[in-house]
Amino acid sequence: IRDRDVTGVQTCALPISPTTEALAERAGKSFERATNLGVQYDPTAYQTFAGNIETGLKGYDPDFSKFADVKVAINKLKALDSQPLTIERLHNARQMLGVLRDDKEKDVRRLAGILTDKLDKFVTNDKNTNVAARMSGAGTEAADALMSGIKDYRMMSKSSEIERLVERADLVGGSAENIETQFRILARNPARLRKFTPEIGRAHV
Repeated sequence: IRDRDVTGVQTCALPISPTTEALAERAGKSFERATNLGVQYDPTAYQTFAGNIETGLKGYDPDFSKFADVKVAINKLKALDSQPLTIERLHNARQMLGVLRDDKEKDVRRLAGILTDKLDKFVTNDKNTNVAARMSGAGTEAADALMSGIKDYRMMSKSSEIERLVERADLVGGSAENIETQFRILARNPARLRKFTPEIGRAHV
């Protein structure tokens, strides 16, 4: 988008990032939309997916079962097909994996990330929904809404972290040096730093 300043010269208008509150509201609406569509997934398709989870993980780590929390998560994923498979229940399973993605053990985080990617692919493939959802297009719509909500939630988490960082810098003077110090503290906290890209992390180490 371009605008003109008082001299008549065209200038580029910088995009305005949504606030943390706006991102939270947007994510909430997306999750609500995904749930309210009432989409259910085909149990047979899920059984095939769940049956291949362990085989797929062995390609990344043949001895993955040594991680008890990962094994528990896999068993919980397998047990999901015992009830109606709604997008809400699948999202809850994704949140369970999210806890493992923040685990202190690097290999657990890596395996949880792989499981999350596999679950996301299952959820976003409308061929895995039941006939009614496929025919109406609700499966695609619900999955898109869910992924949009997840994206906004990630952005909200990053925005909230930056807001807290700036607030802490303000408490000790708010200078550029104080902000840089807060970024360095962030860079030394792996759990907080994982919310950001590797490039941001390296820039402030």
